[in-house]
Amino acid sequence: MIAAVFFAVTAALLLLTFLSPLMVVLAMLAFAVCMGIFLFKLLSSRRPARSWGMAAAFSFVLIFVFSGVSGAIYGGGQPAEVAEREPPAERTAPEETTIEPTIEETMTEAATEEEPEEEERERREERERAAAAREAAEREAEERAAAEREAELEAAAQREAAAERKAAEQEAAEQEAADSYDATVTITSVTDGDTVEVSPSVNGYTDVRLIGVDTPEVFFGAEPYGPESSDFASQILEGQTVELELDAEEVDDFDRLLAYVWIGDELFNETLVAEGYAQVATFPPNVAYEGNFIAAQEQARAGGLGIWGLSAPEQCQLADRGNGIGEGSPTCLMPEDPVAPTPGIDEPPVQEQAPASETAPAPALPVGGDLNCSDFATQAEAQAVYDTDPSDPNGLDGNDGDGVVCESLP
Repeated sequence: MIAAVFFAVTAALLLLTFLSPLMVVLAMLAFAVCMGIFLFKLLSSRRPARSWGMAAAFSFVLIFVFSGVSGAIYGGGQPAEVAEREPPAERTAPEETTIEPTIEETMTEAATEEEPEEEERERREERERAAAAREAAEREAEERAAAEREAELEAAAQREAAAERKAAEQEAAEQEAADSYDATVTITSVTDGDTVEVSPSVNGYTDVRLIGVDTPEVFFGAEPYGPESSDFASQILEGQTVELELDAEEVDDFDRLLAYVWIGDELFNETLVAEGYAQVATFPPNVAYEGNFIAAQEQARAGGLGIWGLSAPEQCQLADRGNGIGEGSPTCLMPEDPVAPTPGIDEPPVQEQAPASETAPAPALPVGGDLNCSDFATQAEAQAVYDTDPSDPNGLDGNDGDGVVCESLP
């Protein structure tokens, strides 16, 4: 019996010993409960509750007892079995084997620390390069913009200078043209295709005869294409302000001013010929533009313009100005028709006709019908030409009007 009791007590102590950590927890719970009840009783009834105080004290003692047992057995909370499974001799080997991994880890950590620094340095350098590139691009853009502005200013200055030069040249040309003309007038009326009236008068003359051209007549028997020429001149000239250019001989026998009519840079005399409204009829010494007129006439003839598009009978009704058309021209005379003078008051005496073998050949007429006495070898030749057109467009009769021409010739 005693042995059984002893065995039971021993077993209980051993059990409590090995369960000391749990007993510590249970003792702490018991102490908390007992202490709480004890304080409640004490405060509420103001009478000491010895049983609960003694229970709390006993629980407190058990806490220290089991805590000491647990610390002695488990070495600060580690079981003895675990301590036995890890003898000191066996722990040294892992410590020795962990040296190399520690060095590698250290190197890895160092490399890992260096890598962010290197990456940060590269990023910083990249940012610096990008900033430098942006600054260079901005500088380049500013320089390019400044160069463009400078180029624009220079181009504007050049354009302004060119405009000023052009204006100066135009003004000089206008001044030169004005200086080259003899008068500026307004056409008040058109008499016919080659005669106009102007205002103000020039050297006392208001009637102006265009030099170097002859349009078909519209008075005293209208000639073919005369009205058309007159209408064209009226349409272009009436009310127009023009420049007059004089030549060597300024006035004709009818007290008309002889002039070239300029409309801007267009010579209207030449326009009449070029459009076929007139034929060339130049009389020395007014021959300044004779070459221009002849060239314009050839183009009009080739194109069949104006009088050059008339039928042969119509062309033969025009005045003969030595251009191959007109009354009395070779193309308008029948071979059997003699060249007879036109009857008139001052008809020259009939001269004896020389035999055909002794008759001098017809003189070669100058281009454009411009004839004077020096173009003939004898007075008879000049008289024959005069007799074909007693209106004397070449002025061979002089100023006496007696019908006998070139009296100084043999």
